[in-house]
Amino acid sequence: MSLPVTDDLTRSTQVGPEGPEFWIKPCGFTVTGSEPPEPDFVLAENYALQLGVDLSYVNNWKENFCQDKFRMSFDAKVAEDAPFRYDWLQVSTTIPKKPSESLSATYYSQEEFSAMLTESSNIFQRLAVGWEQVDYEKTDASYKDLFTSTKNRMKNTLCQLDYYLAEKRMSPAPNPTRAIMPTELRTITSASQRDERNFRILKEYVNAIEYYADGFNYFKTSLSSKMESSL
Repeated sequence: MSLPVTDDLTRSTQVGPEGPEFWIKPCGFTVTGSEPPEPDFVLAENYALQLGVDLSYVNNWKENFCQDKFRMSFDAKVAEDAPFRYDWLQVSTTIPKKPSESLSATYYSQEEFSAMLTESSNIFQRLAVGWEQVDYEKTDASYKDLFTSTKNRMKNTLCQLDYYLAEKRMSPAPNPTRAIMPTELRTITSASQRDERNFRILKEYVNAIEYYADGFNYFKTSLSSKMESSL
């Protein structure tokens, strides 16, 4: 579906950022695990806490963003926007929920801890590709600082995730490049279309944080119980 072109900006958007991609080696160096490695339930707890902080931060401004841009709540905009998705982010094809929904413990019990770590590495790197563009444009004076802070939080969480993977002697998911984001999403000159694009990346980011925060909270409890029962 196409969106109406309104509120054209006076200058064209640059194609996008260049230079190092912040989701590749987000810590700035190759991370190594500790000896002995941390137990899985500790990694799950730390990751869930990190994601919870990220979710609280974005929750503090997402409603204002939706009210300012679309005159509706975040959840109402999610419902309106349901037919639209960005397949290159892979959130909608990986995560079987929508923002603000919760999955049961039974669902997470069928998942595997290490596999979910790697899966989350792929998803959050892809979201970082999109969010880098959102932050790069800096055309929205009201939200540019929040966009930058969110990008920095993404980088910090990806760095922490590299540590968790290193503790498991695992590598991050294959690093996506900027090329996964279609050029037409980088060359938008309409303010209203840019707002729609930013929202679609935001809704997928919120959904991913919710999903993995719940998932690793589940693993924190289940893995801790298994360890206690084995003692």
